[in-house]
Amino acid sequence: MGSEKGLDAFEEHYRQRFGDRWSDLRAAMERDHPMVPIDTGTAERYYVDPASLIVAGAAGPLGERLVLDMCAAPGGKTLAMALTTAEGGKIVANDRSSGRRARLHRVLDSHLPDSIRRKVDVSGRDARKIGLREPATYDLVLLDAPCSSEAHLIRGKGRIDLWSRSRITHIAQDAFTLLRSAMQSVCRGGTIIYSTCSLPFEENEGVVERAVKRSAQKGLTFIERTPHAETWQTAERYTLTISSSSRGFRIWPDLNDGAGPIFFCVLSREQ
Repeated sequence: MGSEKGLDAFEEHYRQRFGDRWSDLRAAMERDHPMVPIDTGTAERYYVDPASLIVAGAAGPLGERLVLDMCAAPGGKTLAMALTTAEGGKIVANDRSSGRRARLHRVLDSHLPDSIRRKVDVSGRDARKIGLREPATYDLVLLDAPCSSEAHLIRGKGRIDLWSRSRITHIAQDAFTLLRSAMQSVCRGGTIIYSTCSLPFEENEGVVERAVKRSAQKGLTFIERTPHAETWQTAERYTLTISSSSRGFRIWPDLNDGAGPIFFCVLSREQ
C-alpha cells in the first residue's frame, strides 16, 4: 500500500491521476511564476499570474453592478475588477481570516487611487452564511474558492508534508458549501464566477455539477454561460491557451509556460 500522507503520497496520487503528464505538469508549476502587472493608476503596480486576469474578466466590466468577492484576499482579482466599476458600482471584498483581511486592506489601500478605493468595502463574514443572510442580493458573485493549490505546495509555500488524500475530499466539500451560499446570494439574472487554482476534478467540475443539481432541487436554476469577450482578448494578449472542460474552462500550466493552474466556470441564475 502506498503512502497516505506527505510528499510521497502527494506524488503518487497525482501520478495516478495524470499518468505520464504529471511530470510535465509538475515541471511547469516548479518554474518561476509568470507574472504581469495590474496598472491601477498608482505609483505601485500589483503583479499577478495572467491566468488570474482571465477569471477577473470572465463576466466583463462591472459597470454599476453590486459585486461580492467572497474569498477576496490577497486581492489581485479584486483590484482587476475594481478598475472596471462605474460611478454607481460597488464591490464587497470579503475574507473571514483577520490576517488575510489585513493583507487585503494593505493591497487595496496601496494600489487603488481614492476614486476607485471608495467603491470597495471590506468585510470579514463567514462566506458560508452570506447566502442565508443576504439572499438574492448581488448582481455578480466571484467565488475564488480555497483549494489544494498544488503550485504553491510544489514551490514550498505550503506544508506538503501534511498533504493527505482525504484533503481533496474536505476541500471539495467546503467549496460546495461556499458555492451553494453564492447561489443563494446572487439575484435573479445575476452571475457567479466559480474558480480555483487546483487540479482535481472533485474541487472543480465536480463542485459545480453538485451545486447546480442541488440548487435545481431547491428551485434555483443556473445555466453555464460563455465567458465575456474580454476573456479571450486577455488570453490572446498574454498568449494563454484556455481549454474547455465538462463544466467550465481550464488553464493548464504545462500548456501555458507555468501560468495557472486555473479552473473557472461562469453561471447565470435563471430562477
